[in-house]
Amino acid sequence: MREGAPPAGPGGIFAVPSRRVVCACFWVAAADSAAVKAAVELELEVRGLMAVSPDFLKLIRTWPEGDRTLVSLPIFGNILPEESGGAVDFEAAPHLLELEPDALSLWPEAGDVVAAFTRGTRVVYWTTFARENLHEELELARLQLEALEMLPPRSGKIVLHPALELLTGELEAGGTRTVMVRSDWLPSRRHAQFGWKPEGVRSAEAKAGRTKKQRSLVLLAAGAYLALVLAAIGYLAWLKSENYFLKREEAVLAEQMVDLRPLVVEWQQIAPSAEPERFPLEILHQVVKSMPAEGIRLTVYDVAAGTISIEGEAASASLASQFYDAITENTELKQVEWEMPPPALQPNSTARFRIKGVVL
Repeated sequence: MREGAPPAGPGGIFAVPSRRVVCACFWVAAADSAAVKAAVELELEVRGLMAVSPDFLKLIRTWPEGDRTLVSLPIFGNILPEESGGAVDFEAAPHLLELEPDALSLWPEAGDVVAAFTRGTRVVYWTTFARENLHEELELARLQLEALEMLPPRSGKIVLHPALELLTGELEAGGTRTVMVRSDWLPSRRHAQFGWKPEGVRSAEAKAGRTKKQRSLVLLAAGAYLALVLAAIGYLAWLKSENYFLKREEAVLAEQMVDLRPLVVEWQQIAPSAEPERFPLEILHQVVKSMPAEGIRLTVYDVAAGTISIEGEAASASLASQFYDAITENTELKQVEWEMPPPALQPNSTARFRIKGVVL
């Protein structure tokens, strides 16, 4: 499961490294499967992903809950043919592990630490961290997911890979969650979908299918022709047909050697959704970091079509203004243009505020 391991052999499975797959997680206000699919398709259209790959619709995982549905969607970057080593099935690495149910699992991967949250036995969200400040970043990610009701509050446990056993003390410091080290990190296909393939692999498979069909038709025509020609010119006909086949083979091989669309083109297409500084959870992360220790309560957070809406209640109008100033001065939010009308004073001396941001 770690990047840097030998590539999969021809016809095998390729575990795409966790840091090369962005996991998007969001609620859809529908329970019917057709309505959920339509809502997800609209979300992909808004994020500009349908033009990149319609295969993304095959990758959604859902958790129905009453009249709404939680959706988890992996967004893959490009994988070059030489990286996959001839594999025919592709899946994000977290979906190829048998993880602890309703828990947070941590394992090392290519110098990073992967944190995967399960809802039931299936992975609902994952992200990667550097080992520095792991505990703080991990706790913030968990709080965000719980705030968005994507995880049950304060539930489950933390499961560590043996290579991360030294983190046990740090993660147990809060005393509110159980930390355990598990040695049996077994690969599993139980939750894999294999619904996505890189553009290069799909193009190669399509070419191989067309080539096989063309060869069959040409061979059939050549056989019928050779059966009808006179024996005296049979040898000449055979030489001509052989020459034809060799030229066709040469043309097919020449096409297969042409480079597929460069990685940079696909990355530019997926960038509006995959860039960390534009991702809704990352923006919420920075907004929460800008809040004072007390006196501010957020009631609305929404990101749609590049517009961010934040509403809440402050202990005073001046505290609301201080919160707005902290957001505008946050260097991690420099790509957003913010505005806030004067807070509305309430009978209980609190102030309601509305902050609007536009992603540049």
